[in-house]
Amino acid sequence: MSQQPKEQSLPNGLSLSWSGKEGVLRAFAERTPAGKPALVERYGFKEPDGRLFWGDNLAVMDALLAQEAESFDLIYIDPPFATGDDFSVKLSVGEKGKRPKHPASWSDVQAYHDKWEGASFWSMMYARLLRVHGLLSPTGTLFLHCDHRTDWVLRGMLEEIFGAGQVINQIVWHYTGGGRSKRRISRKYDTIFWVAKGPSWTFHLDEIRVPYKASSGFAKGGITSAAGKKYMPHPDGTPVDDVWDIPIVNPMSRERWDYPTQKPERLLERILRLASSPGDKVADFFCGSGTTLAVAQSLGRRWVGCDQGHWSMHTLRKRLLCREEPASLEVYRVQQTTTPTGPLKVVAKLSERDGSFQVSLEHVEWVGPTALPDDVLALVQAPLDLVDAWTVGSTPNEGIFQGDWYAGRTRDDRTLSPETPWFAVWEGSEVCVRVYDLLGGCTEVVLPLK
Repeated sequence: MSQQPKEQSLPNGLSLSWSGKEGVLRAFAERTPAGKPALVERYGFKEPDGRLFWGDNLAVMDALLAQEAESFDLIYIDPPFATGDDFSVKLSVGEKGKRPKHPASWSDVQAYHDKWEGASFWSMMYARLLRVHGLLSPTGTLFLHCDHRTDWVLRGMLEEIFGAGQVINQIVWHYTGGGRSKRRISRKYDTIFWVAKGPSWTFHLDEIRVPYKASSGFAKGGITSAAGKKYMPHPDGTPVDDVWDIPIVNPMSRERWDYPTQKPERLLERILRLASSPGDKVADFFCGSGTTLAVAQSLGRRWVGCDQGHWSMHTLRKRLLCREEPASLEVYRVQQTTTPTGPLKVVAKLSERDGSFQVSLEHVEWVGPTALPDDVLALVQAPLDLVDAWTVGSTPNEGIFQGDWYAGRTRDDRTLSPETPWFAVWEGSEVCVRVYDLLGGCTEVVLPLK
């Protein structure tokens, strides 16, 4: 078990104190080894590229600390910002992706809550940062994403847990877009703290160079010093500084997944290229829409993701499996997280031809118990519009569903075939069909082989 970080002194004799801090420290010191998370889904047949953990990240990190302490090379977390708001997904219906008028007030589309009482936010973050420290390797680093609401306290937490001087950089992510304030200068940046576990860390500055500005002397063929020495530009551009100008994910972007507060892939690509290497082990314990995991998959990093919301898990499956080269992944459940039971009546058919098999959705119907709101129902033009994704695999064995084929609606392709390809061979005596409706609920149908 990872040891509790030694108590550190903050600069200038400062200290952090709030109601509940001692309880967080005591719970961390007295924690017992967590039970092993249950593997419930597997997609692909090779060694998994990554693992998804579905549940409270505190329990997930405790479980990982018992087995994988000091093994992560890079951890990025984008926790709630203590905004006092509730965040909803944006529903898109059918092939045309039309949106209902009033989904934000509808409880079934709530992605996560960001409301906190008293000092509960500080206790939540401190408990998780203690565990992040224990999971990082001796040369590992943390990127903590926050904004003006909390960065002033979180910097002190990082100095206390990781040690004074271990914050490598306080990165400013500057972006444009969105509304403009009429009462103050518009806030258009977030803070990302880059923190080291130990005295050395991975640093690939040349991986994230940016082009020289057209007005730069380097861009015009280099410069000559007063002593007559010629300095030529680096072919890959100039090194970045600690202010990063990267656009947000705009509403029409092809990478948008309609999950609130989604971060751009370009931002996470810069972070992963800067502070990790191919094959390194990367984690995101507030993974939301899964940008960190998608970028880690593309860059050849091993990855671990965690979130407790069913909307996050639904989005992650689609994002990782509806790729040109689908990820091979495992899904683990922690505690009592469950997929909402689907309100669909599904009639599926299993066809056989010359030893091959195919599954088709013959009929899909909404049967409740909660009726679709009128503004959503009005957008449903065909039964298949009720379906957002579906997968076919083996009947769960020892609680594990082996997904062999998956299809879902994405921004690039809203079409959804009602038929699978023909499978040449099928292991087992039954086929399990899981249909995810447009609210992310799951309806399961089992089809026996003839």
